[in-house]
Amino acid sequence: MEKISENTVFYNTLTNLKPISKTLRFRLIPKGKTDKTIENLKLLDKDFDMNREYPYLKDAIDDFYRYFIKTKLQDIDFDWSELEIAYNGVGDSIKKSDLEGVQKDYRARILGLIKGSHDNAGIKLDPKQKKEIEANADSPGYTYEDIFKKKLIS
Repeated sequence: MEKISENTVFYNTLTNLKPISKTLRFRLIPKGKTDKTIENLKLLDKDFDMNREYPYLKDAIDDFYRYFIKTKLQDIDFDWSELEIAYNGVGDSIKKSDLEGVQKDYRARILGLIKGSHDNAGIKLDPKQKKEIEANADSPGYTYEDIFKKKLIS
């Protein structure tokens, strides 16, 4: 039988006192055929080109996003009274969770307006109304999906 030393008992009192979280990082180094395939398809060259061009395009794309959102929201005509009542009434007769529900509803209306699925008053459009508005729109000519789903630059 192994004798337990005093040091072992002492060190055992120092372990498992606090949780520790560690991040492990690994490198993927292609070998053999994989390395040749990456070279033949020039996959890394495309990544390096995109990385080099990114700083120049980022500001232009951000400006375009701002312009797109601004043009969609410039004629907003929501009735904000429900949100105001919920905000001012928190603590009195309205619970914080009710306020969060109203906020969620207004966020959905704003996103719907940007996407083109709601009108300027925040009312959901049926597909026929949506097509009619898109046909007569004075918009930048892009849809939400074109811009925010990576079709803008391809």
